[in-house]
Amino acid sequence: MIAAIDVGILAYVIPIVLGAVALFTLAGSKTNTHYTRQDLEALSRRVAEELGLRVSPGRLAGTIDGFEVEATILSVPNTGSLYDVVVRGGLSPDLRIGKASALGRHESVKTGDPSFDRAVNVVGPEDLVLATFGDSERTRVHAAVEDRWKMEGGEWRWRSPYAVGETLAPAIKEGIELARLVRRGQCDIAAGLAWRVQDDCVSEVRKRAVGLLVERHRATPAMDSALAALRVDTSIDVRLAAGKALADPRLLLDVANEPRATPEERVEALDAVVRTAPTHPGTVALVNLWLEDSNSGSPFKRAAIRALQTVPHASAESRLVVFLENEDNGIILEAISALGFVGSVDVVKALLPFREDLLSPLLGKAAAAAIARIQGRVSGPTEGALTFAEESGGLSIHPNNNDLP
Repeated sequence: MIAAIDVGILAYVIPIVLGAVALFTLAGSKTNTHYTRQDLEALSRRVAEELGLRVSPGRLAGTIDGFEVEATILSVPNTGSLYDVVVRGGLSPDLRIGKASALGRHESVKTGDPSFDRAVNVVGPEDLVLATFGDSERTRVHAAVEDRWKMEGGEWRWRSPYAVGETLAPAIKEGIELARLVRRGQCDIAAGLAWRVQDDCVSEVRKRAVGLLVERHRATPAMDSALAALRVDTSIDVRLAAGKALADPRLLLDVANEPRATPEERVEALDAVVRTAPTHPGTVALVNLWLEDSNSGSPFKRAAIRALQTVPHASAESRLVVFLENEDNGIILEAISALGFVGSVDVVKALLPFREDLLSPLLGKAAAAAIARIQGRVSGPTEGALTFAEESGGLSIHPNNNDLP
């Protein structure tokens, strides 16, 4: 009974399916490879009239918005007639754009937008690429390369996958829009980078744009507008990168004091501001605050101790000597290193036990380096100077000093 029903259903369904397939084939034949060359010639004349282009056998050409446009009908064996569309005019020959698989991913400039960078390969000057491709531009170019567009040698080029005549006018218009996109980017690279900093939705793109703007276009009006945007950027990572690139104490201190930032980001910000502005009031205040951290192994305390190498502090030496008794080796190591920069001869005695500690070779090496630095800073390796005696582990007077009483 079941088998009979199945056969009956199949007898009813199969004709419907076959009829639908036949209808689809007939309907699609005119939109796939069945256009004749005469069909395309007639269509070319209509498109030329619509867009104001010149038409000749197998070709239409002209200028739209300052760009040269050329569309050629190609006869391809076993395929039929295809369109080859080219748009050129003042576009950078240094840019190559296409599907990642087409140009070789290893050459590509990374914009910082993962989805775009995976799908589209862009070869060219990094600042030009970042200036050209904002959010909407990346979306448009991504779709274009999926639709077989590519740019090379200052030309956007598209070849229809099959002879669908109705796609010619839209393809030419799309080529013009792609050309405008590139022309805008190359017109003012600094301004383009500033726009990426101000409004790009991907933080990594903003971060990369900041670096390129500072590195290559810092002395431009665009830098001012970018800096104003950076001060209120929602991404801590972007503000930190900008502060380091610009050596801007305000940006760096903002990150170092930002509760939402990770400890690593805050410490990185303090290290950077100590290098660039050790005497800035904000730097001094933050170092003093972090020195009082109650957590003995705190990364903030370690960073503050490290900062005492250059940040002014009225009692730096005595504070660092106290830290030598800390239970955390990380704190001790930072204190030893800092004493090499700010310690006097008086602290050498406190450093000597660490130099002889065979259980902590890292501390011993740091102590030896700190003592040598103190020696060089106090008097240098001259006759009559205090020197570190390698054999005894103490201080001695350099020989041949005839001026001593």
